[in-house]
Amino acid sequence: MYAVEHPEAAEAITALVERWCSRYSEVLKAETERLNREYQAAVAERAAAPVAVDISELLKLAHHTLAQAQAGAPVRWEAVSVALGIATGRRMAEVHSSATPKSTLRGIPLR
Repeated sequence: MYAVEHPEAAEAITALVERWCSRYSEVLKAETERLNREYQAAVAERAAAPVAVDISELLKLAHHTLAQAQAGAPVRWEAVSVALGIATGRRMAEVHSSATPKSTLRGIPLR
């Protein structure tokens, strides 16, 4: 290595590398700040014009699925899981991890 062969150059090389790293960090910081400002502007623009979503059909489907399960009709467990998520407004992971499902009717076939 050059620095080992010329110890007097080691200090100069170290100073140059440190200066380059410092300048590179400044450039990255400026670029990150610019990207962040652009992202925040895009988020603010999207938030200014919210989109209304009609979920009435999903709620009807969830109600129908849960009514079938309650009546003892064969239903897929995935459909019941999704229906519970839609009906409660909880994420699927929350429904599965916090629920303790118990059948109050004997013989409900869940596929």
